Amino acid sequence: MDEITQKWYLGTNKSVALESVQHLAQRGLKASSTDPNKFYFHRDARLKTILFNHENKLLVGTLGKRLKCATLYFKPIDSPFAADEYCVELREVVERNNAKFESHFVPGTHHVQLNNPERLAPTIITFLQKYNFV
Repeated sequence: MDEITQKWYLGTNKSVALESVQHLAQRGLKASSTDPNKFYFHRDARLKTILFNHENKLLVGTLGKRLKCATLYFKPIDSPFAADEYCVELREVVERNNAKFESHFVPGTHHVQLNNPERLAPTIITFLQKYNFV
């Protein structure tokens, strides 16, 4: 597990805190069917295609224009995606078309929700109360 933790940590450019890797490993590791001492990183590749495929970007943009429900969006400022042109464009599309859209920039890496949930919790609670979710 120490080797897996180090590989995961370095593989995310140290975005996931070492102590947080265990939580991702619970859903992202798969035991070898032939060797009980081996594990494999397992991710659903379909989750990435929506972001990097031109046709899917058009679909996501169209859906973003139609999103009208209360929506809370966090952008960690230390994420390599913080200034990604497509992410900025999509956020602006949703913001222009959705009066119930809230955008918040927070210090932290791409995995701020895992590493530092206390930075998000007060805003989430306020949002849930504002729209009577709790």
